[in-house]
Amino acid sequence: MANRTAKLTFPVWGSVMVLSVIALAASAMVWPMALAIFGSEGQVHQAIAYAAITAWVAMLIGLAPVAAMRSRGDKAMTKGYFVGAGIRTSVCVAMTVGSIQLGGLPVGPWATALMGVYIPLLFVEAAIVGRYMWRRNEAGSFHGNKLVGSLSSNVGGSTQMVS
Repeated sequence: MANRTAKLTFPVWGSVMVLSVIALAASAMVWPMALAIFGSEGQVHQAIAYAAITAWVAMLIGLAPVAAMRSRGDKAMTKGYFVGAGIRTSVCVAMTVGSIQLGGLPVGPWATALMGVYIPLLFVEAAIVGRYMWRRNEAGSFHGNKLVGSLSSNVGGSTQMVS
């Protein structure tokens, strides 16, 4: 039987679109809550907008290593996911420090908006990548439709492949 994983491609543009819609929806929910908590004085609106944009951009940049590693197998794609997680975190931390220290934006609205948008995006991204990996494994890895190396059992201290 031919390798069916070749037919499965990681939905890069679909993921970008879904993450963008989720970012807009999360921002629409977070914005009025942050205004209710912190008021609308000063740079509160600017902090909320920049934090939401930061979470969205960080998520899209973090998706790039996953997309780049998609054709190199499951392990490489998993590594790409964790590299992306590091990139997302670094972008968010750098933008937070810069916006608060250099830009003078208020901490409360920034943190509320950043987490209010970042966490739903993280859940959706994990679901997209997890669904792709699951479907890829259902289709079979590298040798027809037989899953090679994905199932193992530890019997008597040694790992054995399950056929």
